[in-house]
Amino acid sequence: MGPKEDRYNVRVLDRAFTLLRLLSDGTPRSLVGIAAEAQLTPSTTFRLLAALKSYKYISRHAGTGEYSLGISCLELSRAYLSSSISDLALPHLVRCAMRPERPFTSRRSTTWTSSTPTRRLACTPSA
Repeated sequence: MGPKEDRYNVRVLDRAFTLLRLLSDGTPRSLVGIAAEAQLTPSTTFRLLAALKSYKYISRHAGTGEYSLGISCLELSRAYLSSSISDLALPHLVRCAMRPERPFTSRRSTTWTSSTPTRRLACTPSA
C-alpha cells in the first residue's frame, strides 16, 4: 500500500480482513494458530473473531473450538457472483435483443424482440 492509501487505513479492518483471508483456504484453525499466523496477540484475535462471529462471518465448531468462515461469507460471494454474471450477460442480451431479424426466446419460451430487452432474461437464439 502506498502513502496515499495509508491515510485511509483502518487498522481494525485490516486485522479483521487478515483473519478472513487466513480462513479462506477452508482449513479450520484454533485461536492460537490464527493469532500466530496473523501475528496478533491471542486476546486481540479473540476479540476480532468474536465480532466477526456475531455477524456470522466466522463460525466456531462446538466440539473442537476451531474457527472457520461463516455463512455470511457465502452470502456475500453469492451476491457478488450473481451481480457479476448479470453485468457480464447484459451487453450480450441487449445485443441479441437489438437484432430485429432474429428474435430470441427465454427459457420459458417467451419470444422477445428488440423492443423488450430485460436484465432478467436468459435467452437462447430462436431456430
